[in-house]
Amino acid sequence: MAGRPVHTFEVVRTEQLTPHIVRVVLGGKGFDTFTPNGNTDSYVKLVFVADDVDVST
Repeated sequence: MAGRPVHTFEVVRTEQLTPHIVRVVLGGKGFDTFTPNGNTDSYVKLVFVADDVDVST
């Protein structure tokens, strides 16, 4: 989806709510540039990467 900003967050903590649902709490500098809007809670795309993957680009 071209034109959409990318924000990088850190996983602060996780909580297993049910056998199939995990609450993920995010934090980090990604919130410095994140601006909520009317559709913020309608759609997000999460990409989880291993610690050794460079996501600085």
